[in-house]
Amino acid sequence: MKTIYLLFIIFLVQVGQCSQVFMGVFKIKDNHKLVGNATITKTADGQLECAQFCLNVQSCQSINFNKNLKMCELFETKIEGYGEALEEAEGWYYMERTDTKNTLSCALTKDKTSCEEKAGENIYQLVSYNYPNDRWGLGLASASAKITDRSTDWLNLIIHNEGGDELVSFEDARQKGYCLCKIDNKIEKMQITDTDTKSSRCTFKIHQDKWFKGYEVFEFWPNNSRSNKYIRNWDYWLYLDDYDGSDLFKEDASFKRVKVTV
Repeated sequence: MKTIYLLFIIFLVQVGQCSQVFMGVFKIKDNHKLVGNATITKTADGQLECAQFCLNVQSCQSINFNKNLKMCELFETKIEGYGEALEEAEGWYYMERTDTKNTLSCALTKDKTSCEEKAGENIYQLVSYNYPNDRWGLGLASASAKITDRSTDWLNLIIHNEGGDELVSFEDARQKGYCLCKIDNKIEKMQITDTDTKSSRCTFKIHQDKWFKGYEVFEFWPNNSRSNKYIRNWDYWLYLDDYDGSDLFKEDASFKRVKVTV
């Protein structure tokens, strides 16, 4: 007999003084699997570990899991109501993500001040000027930043002050310690382990209302020096590019900050 049941999952990740709690609900159908090519395949000992992998990937919507093979397949789509894309497959479990949430909480430090950020404070998404349905996000299974209209791929960013009101860095609110930085001339997410790296690769100067009212422009500002290179989208990917004075450049490089609650 084929059964449908729910898996409730809660797990905690400790990062310094802060704890990130992931919570999710998965609808599961046994002896079935989703037909198609998985975007990510991992090895997992059980349903719980496979579900944790999914919760750690912003775009993951569903899973195929096989306990005997220890195979965990992650998909960026899901089948509402179990449609025709499901097939019977002995030993497989189809797990559909139905409700997820992650929150960030902070303990007091020794000097009785709170962590840098608490849940729901100073977390933003950045909206493109010339593609108003697109926001900053990450490519699927990639560290490269882009603009996208896929809400599951959007980045929640903590915008830190890095000295003066205009210098900032962009930290992934879902993965503390990872910032958007210059890698060659691309904008990519990388782990920051020292202040020198942040200063030389991950610091930007805000130009408010530079070309369009209500929109910001972000100039790369390594080691407290001007570069004349700005974050812009190029074929939807975020790059650093020299200002060329064109209207297209101004549109590609302008973004609006929108506060979000997680």
